[in-house]
Amino acid sequence: MSKRFQVDLSGMVDLLSHHLYSGPQVYVRELIQNAVDAVTARRELDANTPPRFG
Repeated sequence: MSKRFQVDLSGMVDLLSHHLYSGPQVYVRELIQNAVDAVTARRELDANTPPRFG
């Protein structure tokens, strides 16, 4: 069974830019959190992955 849906991209951009990400500090926090999540997920896949990438 295949289901399709449409997304109002301009509405999503408006929602993100005016409500969820209300200031520059929020963008930076989200960027750092995404990096932490990526490293954590990578280490769960391979325990030998170093804790830092560079």
